[in-house]
Amino acid sequence: MSCPIFVWGNTETMPRGATKHSQVAIIGAGVIGLSTAYHLALHGFSPITVFEREGIGSGASGIAPGGVRRQWATAVNCAMSGESLQFYRRIDEILEPDAPLVFRECGYLFLAHSEPALEGLRANVALQSEFRIPSRIIAPQEIGAIVPALKSETVTGASYCPEDGYFDDPWGVIFAFARAAQRRGVRIENSTVLGLHRERNAWQLQLADGTAAAEQVVIAAGSDSVQLLKPQGLELPIRAEPRYLFYSNVLSERICDPLVISDEREFAVKQMSNGQFLTSYLGAGRHGREQTPEAWKARISEVADELLPALLDVSLTHMVKGYYDMTPDSQPIVAAIPDRENLWVAAGLSGHGFMMAPAVGRAIADLIRGVNPAWYFQGLGLERFSGEAQSGRLTVERQVI
Repeated sequence: MSCPIFVWGNTETMPRGATKHSQVAIIGAGVIGLSTAYHLALHGFSPITVFEREGIGSGASGIAPGGVRRQWATAVNCAMSGESLQFYRRIDEILEPDAPLVFRECGYLFLAHSEPALEGLRANVALQSEFRIPSRIIAPQEIGAIVPALKSETVTGASYCPEDGYFDDPWGVIFAFARAAQRRGVRIENSTVLGLHRERNAWQLQLADGTAAAEQVVIAAGSDSVQLLKPQGLELPIRAEPRYLFYSNVLSERICDPLVISDEREFAVKQMSNGQFLTSYLGAGRHGREQTPEAWKARISEVADELLPALLDVSLTHMVKGYYDMTPDSQPIVAAIPDRENLWVAAGLSGHGFMMAPAVGRAIADLIRGVNPAWYFQGLGLERFSGEAQSGRLTVERQVI
């Protein structure tokens, strides 16, 4: 199934041949671009135009399952997730959506099936404790209190954080950012950006249906950001990595409230609030194994038989395909483009753009207005990928689902 396309009610279509001038142009109306637009508008930037070739949330944001977690393996993501969680806990108050947005703190349970994997989780929890994240290591015999239906015979231990959770309506979150930005004067236009170049004191955007000019440009187009910057002689180290989610029929019985992840078994499962299951074989599209949905379903069934037999009683009715915009260290690029005045990038979120959108949007707004962002954004520039930097300073986020 392809990604859903969403077009907001008062998005604009630019008249052919027209040129519009903006103080800030943002390329990409996913959750990162929209959060950036919202935060810039809060600081009085105007006019702001968000360009989107298909529709709001039509890229990777459109299939985000709505997860928000605090369990990470790097200090940067532990801190960034804390800022974003505080925003999301107050999202109704801050963004004033048309309907309440429900964030359910149901927990994430990361399983280990070997001592080395458990040691990795212990190291993560030790780091997380420095950020007052209430994660903890639990023994196999304790797992039944959290997920009674889970079989723990092959489990060595697990890490669990009760503050992790998800939104019932992730699309509602994306639209809430869009609506809040529009109320503050942001324009969202359905137009494809074909290229950009610097001319005098502004950036000129070549569009499929005209031209546009802006003093500042933010590229927030996920893995598509790579092609936009190639003509500038820049190679963004971002690659699109496919991900596949399977959704089931609705089961009235509650058997799996936390999100359960087994990295060693390449398996994840969550029962949504409506009783539907969301599950994934995390190895899909990788390793050169048989690459068909039926093969992936078979692998999910194998792991379910080992860990969660009740899942065998549901039917996986449809599949959604999306992409992670991955960087070499699985950390985002949130920074100015070197030697390109007033050109910024917010991409390479490596599958956790939805989770980190509030913090990333604020950081880009701070950078553009000349304010140093929080410390955890100060090492997320392109310079970290130079050969010298990689040899000594590249810190890889390993807890990517």
